[in-house]
Amino acid sequence: PFCARNFRWRANCVHGRVMRNEGRKRMGWVCDARGNSDDGEGSGAYESVVSRLSRRAITLLSSVGILENIYLGLQELRDPANTFCPTEACHTVLSSPYADVFGVPLSVFGLFAYCVCAYVNAYPALAPPESPSRRRRELETREPLLAVTTAMSVFSAYNLAVMLNVLHAVCQFCAVSTVLSFLLFVASVGLVSSEPSSRSADFQSAQPRTNPWRTACAAGVVTALVAAGVFVTTDPSDDSQISVVASAASSEMELESSRYANIPPEITTDSSEYAVRLATHLEAQHARMYGAYWCGHCFNQKQAFGKQAFAHIDYIECDSKGFNTQRPLCRQRKVPGYPTWEIGGEIYPGAYDLEDLAVLSEMDMEL
Repeated sequence: PFCARNFRWRANCVHGRVMRNEGRKRMGWVCDARGNSDDGEGSGAYESVVSRLSRRAITLLSSVGILENIYLGLQELRDPANTFCPTEACHTVLSSPYADVFGVPLSVFGLFAYCVCAYVNAYPALAPPESPSRRRRELETREPLLAVTTAMSVFSAYNLAVMLNVLHAVCQFCAVSTVLSFLLFVASVGLVSSEPSSRSADFQSAQPRTNPWRTACAAGVVTALVAAGVFVTTDPSDDSQISVVASAASSEMELESSRYANIPPEITTDSSEYAVRLATHLEAQHARMYGAYWCGHCFNQKQAFGKQAFAHIDYIECDSKGFNTQRPLCRQRKVPGYPTWEIGGEIYPGAYDLEDLAVLSEMDMEL
């Protein structure tokens, strides 16, 4: 019968009859009662070094992802204002409409995905170590793991694109989750690419009947379509989930007093001649600045102009609870975040230096 050399002093067999290695430290020939090779560890002959390392990496990465999403979900539940965020960029992302999918926080979906990944990866270990079912499970779970991690990576790429191109802010928690998803995908690729070392009948019966790479591509395409649908149906001006933002660079006393009155804080800086000229030029071009009374970036933008210059700027309040709100106009113009400038009919999200606004509005710098 076919046998494989074993260096772990397990059970031996001779012509299909199992014998116990008396020394247990001698090198021997190992096979099962049918003459199929086995290393005595059940799934050991079916797992290469790359396979074992990949599964350990998936276990570690999934555990970290589960803990991170549990922490994030509990914090969002305990503190809807997201004051636990270490940076304002994190607060901007978690307070945006893109942080939820149909009213459910992304941390809930992330927790579910990591739990599924961890369970599928651990499923072979639920069978007895010496049973053939464990060997079959080890092979049969490779394709689902690749499909799940592919979907996670695609949706993480969508979240990263939204943060960089729409919100112009990166949340540390989201960045960690994105890295974990990509590493899980790499580990799954290594697991699928590793070749089992067995030629037994169990191995032949456990061979996947579908192409795992084709399944992974299908999962990626479906996830991309779902992400596109989520992006299209998300109202960027929906501030129902947006809470009060604290800007470290702003005057905290003024911001706090304005929050209770739902009006923007008073501008305290004086305007330069250049700022007044730029504001007058923007007024002549019918430029608008969209913002929210609680937005720290909006307050910093106003401070850059000064109180005299900003009096010429057409400011649009987008928060439905803000004083003199014009939220329908913000919805109509599809404002992605705050602040957002509209110059010459074009939308420019984010806060800008005065020089950049002069370039965008094509102001004559020689005047």
